[in-house]
Amino acid sequence: MARHPVEPAFGDLSAGAVYLGTSRRTIVRLVESGRIPVYRLGPRGNRRIKFSDLDDLLVVEEANAS
Repeated sequence: MARHPVEPAFGDLSAGAVYLGTSRRTIVRLVESGRIPVYRLGPRGNRRIKFSDLDDLLVVEEANAS
């Protein structure tokens, strides 16, 4: 039986920066401005973002550029 790798749905802010090809600071700014929702996980409240939210942001940005 062949296994298919599953891409993670969530990542930390640094992973989001790599995903978008930008800096971590840019991701922090997008979170702080409310353009990207952030999810807090665990007792320490580690911040995570959904990669699908980043995809949605790109679609909106492309639509606004047109």
